[in-house]
Amino acid sequence: MRRERDPLRWFTNTPDRWRSDMKLTQDQDQKIRPILQEIDTELTNRRAVDLRETEGILSRGEDRIAAILQPEQRSQLHQTFEQRRQRIRDWMGVEDQQKRSESMAPSPQPSP
Repeated sequence: MRRERDPLRWFTNTPDRWRSDMKLTQDQDQKIRPILQEIDTELTNRRAVDLRETEGILSRGEDRIAAILQPEQRSQLHQTFEQRRQRIRDWMGVEDQQKRSESMAPSPQPSP
């Protein structure tokens, strides 16, 4: 089950909301946006570390369990662990994070 609101992404719409709700001046808005972008970057990096650690834990556990199982049982084990990995990626918003990163990246300029 995917979380509706991700606390790590609480500020996704914050600059626009703050500009309106707090009646920020243009100068304030320009100073606040880079700070929020830094927060976003730091949290994204933290999330990537958490995901890598989680993937490692799952992989090590799967390997240990696979050593105990019969060959025909290992495919079901692998499928079970893959489903768990996907649920964790969904919960952590990995696909959303990748889409957001891609949308923030500058478009490639065509060669003349």
